[in-house]
Amino acid sequence: MRGILTWGVDARLVRSTLAGNKDAFGRLVERHLPTVEAVALAYTRNRTDAEDVSQEAFLSAYQSLDTLRERAKFGSWVATIARNAGLRMASRGSREVPLTDARAASLSEAAPDFEKNELLQMLHAHVLDLPEDTREVLLLHYYAGQSLREAAATLGISRDAAAKRLQRGRESLTREILATLDSASLKKQDSTKRA
Repeated sequence: MRGILTWGVDARLVRSTLAGNKDAFGRLVERHLPTVEAVALAYTRNRTDAEDVSQEAFLSAYQSLDTLRERAKFGSWVATIARNAGLRMASRGSREVPLTDARAASLSEAAPDFEKNELLQMLHAHVLDLPEDTREVLLLHYYAGQSLREAAATLGISRDAAAKRLQRGRESLTREILATLDSASLKKQDSTKRA
């Protein structure tokens, strides 16, 4: 039921935007920004580029809004625009300058909760290593807060397909994180024995 209500609101906001109400488009951006950012992040693999892709997607959507036939499907339409923009950016390469290991280490040391920060960095790295389709569903669900049904609608796939991708992503992350933690534990034990 929530999806039907969302579609009705989107259709009204699109009609209002086309009638000249720029505030209505601002509301569309507010409603769909988390989804668009999640899709963009799935392809760009970093927040800076994802923000650029998100801006590009909304600008493109605004400029082409009169071509949208099914106004109620604005959310999935702008997510598709973001996906395509993310793919283009990924093929050109990231514009973000990666941190050096020394700089990343100094930033981590400054964090008040080092272990939590380290775990989040590890999780982020493993999420970015997932296949695109799996990463996209995972980010829509956890980053954008979408239900499986909403993520499936955004991606144009069945709920079962979204659930399977989410399950594969969770299983893969579990395996990778446990392997990383086991490896770190072994290295720590080895260095303790040498000391």
